[in-house]
Amino acid sequence: MRVGDAVLGLMSLLLGALVLWHVRGFPEVPGHYFGPGLFPSAIAAGFVLAGVLLMVRGARRRRAAPDPDGQPAAARTGAHGMAGAALAVGAILAFIFLGETVGFQLLALATLSAFYLWAGRRWLEILLLPLLLTLALDLLFGRLLRVPLPAGWLSGHLFW
Repeated sequence: MRVGDAVLGLMSLLLGALVLWHVRGFPEVPGHYFGPGLFPSAIAAGFVLAGVLLMVRGARRRRAAPDPDGQPAAARTGAHGMAGAALAVGAILAFIFLGETVGFQLLALATLSAFYLWAGRRWLEILLLPLLLTLALDLLFGRLLRVPLPAGWLSGHLFW
């Protein structure tokens, strides 16, 4: 069974709206500009935005004319889309089961590289962008926000 972008977009929009409605009841923290609802609200707003964009894309694809062999563009991307979904699920499972052992930095580098390779990027992008993004994520979460990221195999070998 194939679910269209418009349906997934509507589901994403409804999920984001539900989370936004739920977090409005979170308590305020006295003396702070933000409370416990900030990050869930930001993520929910992203779900709403992604839902709207998916619905627009679904509407555009529905209006698109089929190609010469008679199949619409959405039908030609099935195997590639399934591979991307499998890659995403595999990345999540890798972070769950290997996160403590391997470490965030190495897993982020490996999964981002795999995603860029799957997307068909140039080799310079496959090598450079995942490295820069991993360093940026480690700096943002591990250093600035002080989220404890597992170092794994790099324990004791990190530069900062």
